[in-house]
Amino acid sequence: MLRQHQAVITQHEKRQRQFDKLVDEWKRKVVDLQTELDNAQKESRLNAAEAYKYKAQLDENREVIDAIRRENKNLSGLLYFAYKDSKIICCILTLFLHSFIGRIR
Repeated sequence: MLRQHQAVITQHEKRQRQFDKLVDEWKRKVVDLQTELDNAQKESRLNAAEAYKYKAQLDENREVIDAIRRENKNLSGLLYFAYKDSKIICCILTLFLHSFIGRIR
């Protein structure tokens, strides 16, 4: 009877050691997963900050592009009027030269 009790106790102790090993293994897995989660959250925060910075730069670049387009449109209009004015000036100079040459002859 004593041997049976000792065998049962030995068997329970063996099961307890196996259970303790299993619990320790799961504790290590939990710690590893918690570390992985912490790292992923840090990386996510860094990526979000970087994305926010890029969005701000994109908005700023869009404003600059819009300003350049407006300036380009204004300069294009001025260039058109300068071209028209230069044609008028050429016509006036041509008339003046014809008139001047006519007086010289």
